[in-house]
Amino acid sequence: MTPGAKPWWDALPEDFYRRDEPFDVPLRKRPTVLGCAALDRGVCAATASALFPFFSGLLRERAALRQLESLAFYTDPAFLAEPGRFFVRPEPARVRRVRARGVLRVPRGARVEDLSFESDFSPRNPALAASYLGHVKNRTAHARHVFHGDRPRLTVIVLHGFWASPYWMNAALFELPWLYRLGFDVVFPTMPFHGVRRMEGAFFSGHGFVSPELGQSSEAMAHAVWDARVIMDHLRSRGVPAVGVTGMSLGGYLTALLASIEPSLAFAIPNVPVASMVDLLLTWEPLATLMRRTMRLAGASVRDARRMLAVHHALSYEPALPKERLMVIAGVGDRMAPPSHARLLWEHWGRPTAYYFPGNHAVHLDRGGYLRVMAKFLARQGLVEDDAA
Repeated sequence: MTPGAKPWWDALPEDFYRRDEPFDVPLRKRPTVLGCAALDRGVCAATASALFPFFSGLLRERAALRQLESLAFYTDPAFLAEPGRFFVRPEPARVRRVRARGVLRVPRGARVEDLSFESDFSPRNPALAASYLGHVKNRTAHARHVFHGDRPRLTVIVLHGFWASPYWMNAALFELPWLYRLGFDVVFPTMPFHGVRRMEGAFFSGHGFVSPELGQSSEAMAHAVWDARVIMDHLRSRGVPAVGVTGMSLGGYLTALLASIEPSLAFAIPNVPVASMVDLLLTWEPLATLMRRTMRLAGASVRDARRMLAVHHALSYEPALPKERLMVIAGVGDRMAPPSHARLLWEHWGRPTAYYFPGNHAVHLDRGGYLRVMAKFLARQGLVEDDAA
């Protein structure tokens, strides 16, 4: 943040979430973009309706005020001034590796191993430690490593989206065969509270990461960063020369966060990222109505809500990587993570390489276009051969 400048949560217009990002879309592609946007609006409404019952308790004044009190912990200015105070760097962990079996979508000749380790993450907020650590399955981290096996290679860590934790799904979404052909090894971590890390009684993968206990969601963000760093340390201990990161949706959000606090990364490519969680959820009806009601009960404005969650937003920090090692990808028809968020992050990062495709959050039309731009971006860093681009 520039000295003397307003913090982003105040500088961003209060009605930012209502604003559409203008794009000069060719006439022939407009029906496609409009159709993709309409599809996303339907998915948003269905998702918000499914989540609504889990958050409805916040409509009680006492619950709203309790959340306000809990989130006050995360507004400590020291966390933003020194990110290492909140995102504490882990000690190296003992990582277990076993051969993966029954794996789908494996590139020819690749080796596949499943990784696990005891995640020693402890919540930053002591008031949440007992409840957070009580989710026993979440305390064991898991990942899948797809690698060439001939020598330690440049590796990309791929961070999945909310709900979207299956390895086979992410192998398809992130074009695993293409990454492998470029020469990368690839690691697919399972985020906290997802997949085999689901908490007891969870109704869906990710239940607990996005939680009505809003402090728990902030801790889950820090936990995801912790686990990613453990994996980075493990890879480097095996001789891996460099590690980059990419991710979609929630994974894109965390990719941008890592790019803000982890200078050792070779590159960071957030795909359909969110820039402000509060502004995103204020577009997701009926959750948006619940949020506005909760904020009124707690006497909090949109700017207050942004500030309470700012500790895990990339906008709160200057990027730790030069813009030559940053790239942003977004969908013009995306309404689950609107392209206005990607544009905001792009501006904050000094306008690095960007690519806007004509699809939405899940339907990435013109994927070949942004893969070519990604390859050229990576070639400029000397990370892949020029002829691969």
